[in-house]
Amino acid sequence: MSPSVAYEFQALPNDDEIEDHKVEGGNPHRRRQPKKFSCVLLILLVTSVIFNVISMAFWLRFPKQGYSYYPQLTETPAEIAVAYEVTRFGAAKELLFEQDRSPHVDAAWRNLYDFSGSTLPGNNNTPTMSEIRDFMKQQGTKIQLLDIFHQLHCLDTIRKAYYPQDYDEQIIVSSHVIHCINAIRQSLMCMVDVSKVSWVWDEQTDALVESQSNFHTCRDFEKIKQWALENHYDRQFVVVPQQR
Repeated sequence: MSPSVAYEFQALPNDDEIEDHKVEGGNPHRRRQPKKFSCVLLILLVTSVIFNVISMAFWLRFPKQGYSYYPQLTETPAEIAVAYEVTRFGAAKELLFEQDRSPHVDAAWRNLYDFSGSTLPGNNNTPTMSEIRDFMKQQGTKIQLLDIFHQLHCLDTIRKAYYPQDYDEQIIVSSHVIHCINAIRQSLMCMVDVSKVSWVWDEQTDALVESQSNFHTCRDFEKIKQWALENHYDRQFVVVPQQR
């Protein structure tokens, strides 16, 4: 009779035990590779986000020549000074320009558009209108200035026309005033301000008044004015050939 053989049977492992075995006995480098790859992607993503945020901040803060929020399609020497800001219309500091004429009000208006002490070549004094006319007839020159200062000059001329007894008749002659009205009309239609404007009822005056919450996107006037002051460009006399 052949000797008996003893057999020992073991239960088959379940699915969870098989997975644990694979993890414990597998290649450790292969296990860590996906984790390293994810870390590299995360670092690249964070770096890209930071770079884009910084680039956007510089782009918004320092608009460069050749680009602006509203592209300048015609040549201007002041393009480098163009910057934008949000401005609330009707602020208290602007009310000075609504007051009746006085030396103080006149000076404030003039300071908006004629502030660098315009002179004729070879003359250190601010010229009168007649001196400018005589010089231009003799020298064949033209006056160049940024149109904003021409527009403000025109608006001031219209203001002065309300007080004809107080100003030089040559300044407020009807043909000049009509020219100024049309120049401002053209400028308003050119810029086409699409900001919202609203009115509210004022109990004190028993009338509609402009809301104090009317905001506009504006070119920074003070920066343009500073550039013009540094470059004497509120009135610039340029010698040109005898043609218009």
